[in-house]
Amino acid sequence: MQQKEENIFDRIKKIASNEEIKITALERKIGASKGVLSKAIAKGTNIQQKWLQKIVEIYPLYSPEWLVTGKGEMLKKESQVSVGDVTNSIVGTNVTESNIIQNNKSTASNLKNEDLTICLAEIIKLQQKQFGEITKKHQEQMGDLIKKIK
Repeated sequence: MQQKEENIFDRIKKIASNEEIKITALERKIGASKGVLSKAIAKGTNIQQKWLQKIVEIYPLYSPEWLVTGKGEMLKKESQVSVGDVTNSIVGTNVTESNIIQNNKSTASNLKNEDLTICLAEIIKLQQKQFGEITKKHQEQMGDLIKKIK
């Protein structure tokens, strides 16, 4: 019996499975509307390039070549994944404990302890910067309110 050739939809499902999330959760993570991926998978229709790009950006451990063509290995070799890739994929725009825990479940298991330490240090720096910016903005708003009250 001949085995069915794997297509891009199968590979997207493999990523979701490997990350232990449903396709709808993957849609949310990449910023797609509900059904963008699941409907394309169900109907076998095209998926816009921007969504594939987002998957690659958010999950840097997966090979873009594998995702698009099926050639090569699903996961990049450890030497091809930079600490910056991992930090950026975890951080996004808002750093929260759940982002760090939930984002890229396979990422943490493929990095060395010293790389994880570097990632966490980068995340802490970004959090401190964001906190400083928020604090400054709040101080400015308070100043404006006090001026209005006087």
